[in-house]
Amino acid sequence: MTSVNRREPENTISIVSNASGSWGYGAICGCNWFQLEWLGLGQAQQYNITTKELLPVVVAAALWGQSWRGQSVKALCDNSAVVAIVNSGSSRDPEAIHLKRSLAFVEFHLFCQHIHGRDNTAADALSRNRLTLFHDVYPQARKEPTDIPAAVLDQARLDLRGLDKSVDRLFQECLAPSTARTYVTVYGEIGHNAACVDVAKRSI
Repeated sequence: MTSVNRREPENTISIVSNASGSWGYGAICGCNWFQLEWLGLGQAQQYNITTKELLPVVVAAALWGQSWRGQSVKALCDNSAVVAIVNSGSSRDPEAIHLKRSLAFVEFHLFCQHIHGRDNTAADALSRNRLTLFHDVYPQARKEPTDIPAAVLDQARLDLRGLDKSVDRLFQECLAPSTARTYVTVYGEIGHNAACVDVAKRSI
């Protein structure tokens, strides 16, 4: 399950992400990276910047989460509100909380740390589709991005209500049966999101 870890353990995995209001968003983990473009100006303006900055963290967890199992993952972000949402699990923004709940089934410890925008050049370049600059400032990156499964690709450009279902399907693949049974029992008893309980049931 997602948890807050104020002390950084050894061998912590780091990801860095960014979203722009103009082109799209992206994230980096080691030499791996991805980027996605908003479908249009209307969708880019539909949600506030906090929600858009949280989106690449969720998609990164869906893409690379299986390799993070049992480890601590630090998300570096230049948006203070996103840091607070990831670490506290609370927000007044219903769309941001909806995205945060998409991380309900991850089996790694996720926490977030703020970085200055000037230290986020590589991810910022991805979010603005400046790939030449990206590879210049981050030469260790692979030449090609991580392939994004069609289930996520169709939704991940900002259809948040569909995105969580796609992310759930990816998390379901790496959810241990014993963990799934625990989620069904606990979340069922406390009246947790029915979709989350359903995902866990399908993993048993």
